Amino acid sequence: MLKKLIRLNADDLLLCGGVVGGVFLLLHIITAIAVRFSGEGSSLLLSGVLLPITAGILILFVSAAHVAVTFDQALRFGRTRLHALGLTLGVTGFLSLFSMGLAALLAVLERFFAPRFWLWLSAREYIVMDDIPPIPVIGWSSGEAALRAKQLFIEDFALAWWWFPLIALGCMAFGIIIGAMLQRFGGKSLWIFWAAWLLVCFAPQLLPWKQYTIVDWLFPLLGLFLLAALLWSIWSLLHAVVKN
Repeated sequence: MLKKLIRLNADDLLLCGGVVGGVFLLLHIITAIAVRFSGEGSSLLLSGVLLPITAGILILFVSAAHVAVTFDQALRFGRTRLHALGLTLGVTGFLSLFSMGLAALLAVLERFFAPRFWLWLSAREYIVMDDIPPIPVIGWSSGEAALRAKQLFIEDFALAWWWFPLIALGCMAFGIIIGAMLQRFGGKSLWIFWAAWLLVCFAPQLLPWKQYTIVDWLFPLLGLFLLAALLWSIWSLLHAVVKN
């Protein structure tokens, strides 16, 4: 049944792959033009940051949509709540794995192939990684200037590997929470999202915890809140009312 449901939602695979691949392609078109015509002799590896964030946003929206729509459809077709939830989580998990896996694959391909391609475009002789000097540099000798003209400086901006599964799981959990609230409360849940957003924005200024940094208390608090909201979402879906 899960395989059939994944095939029925093949357009979601095309959407996720198209968006992640499109961001990757657009990024490299812009970078290639800059390397070829700017003459600065430097470039940036950015896919390791932009692609997991893009995939995470996709996972959030896809997860929320499947929980709010696919779960209800499975109930209407006579599936039990547990079975419907399992099918929904299976589809969202597969789409999450595909989206973040594609982001990781493209980030690895960029690291291995893009620097050599940029070296050819820039007509430089060799690559220097993560050591971009300040530009402009005043006081270069003629020898230093000639050496600089042969070098292509590349700086690598990339998240550590463990961020990829963490972003995927976090966005999937957040999407499940949003979908469960929409399934139970409908449009009224937008007010809850708005109140939660205001709380996150203004709590650091209102609470008397200034002796601690934001990492000390806000991130653990958000993690606990996300876990509690996820548990409530699972409970809510397992006790969902079948809508006409």
